[in-house]
Amino acid sequence: CLNDDRFRVELEWVFPSTGEKRDAGVVPFGSDDSGLFFFANPDNWEMLVKVLDNCNGPTNRFWVFAAATTTLEFTLTVTDTETNEVRTYFNPPKTPALTITDTDAFATCP
Repeated sequence: CLNDDRFRVELEWVFPSTGEKRDAGVVPFGSDDSGLFFFANPDNWEMLVKVLDNCNGPTNRFWVFAAATTTLEFTLTVTDTETNEVRTYFNPPKTPALTITDTDAFATCP
């Protein structure tokens, strides 16, 4: 969870040879705003995810940014645990992952 446990971040990926869905592992680094994930190997980081508080900024929203270094299929789910609002981001198989820059993600500022 990020931002004082307000946002739950879940990352599921698909093992290409079997089609089996697996939960990504969390790398034990990061901050209150960001986290790192791995798929099969803890030494091979696959994705950085950030949830930033812009409630006092021009958008008055929480932002979601993510950068993945993979062509594997994955689904990133970010949940606001106070409102249960959910944002989902999907990468299709065999496709280089695009950077996620969602500055309109959560209009759930206090």
